[in-house]
Amino acid sequence: MAVTKHYMDCLGCGRRHKRTTNIRHMPNKETGIHGWHCDKWFGVQKNFEFVPERIKESRKEYEKELLQPYRQGEFSKEYRDAYPKIAKNMVKEGVITQKQHDNAKKVWYGDNK
Repeated sequence: MAVTKHYMDCLGCGRRHKRTTNIRHMPNKETGIHGWHCDKWFGVQKNFEFVPERIKESRKEYEKELLQPYRQGEFSKEYRDAYPKIAKNMVKEGVITQKQHDNAKKVWYGDNK
């Protein structure tokens, strides 16, 4: 028995896609005709986080407690500034070097805070 490949005709871009491509059955924005459309036609999809106001407030309230000393292997300047004694002890105990302590970068907030 021969294995058949399944293809879907995309109404959005007009190409044939393998079923492994992300394809959705939705109406065409211009024509309103229902059919298969690929993610390339939809463009980049962003995931939005819907968070209740009380959680946003608690994140601000407990911001200092939520900080972690590292992000992607980089020592955090935010952590160093929030906990200077702990950061100094990390240098004394050999967890980080003095150079890492002095050259810490903002890794959690970027330059916008």
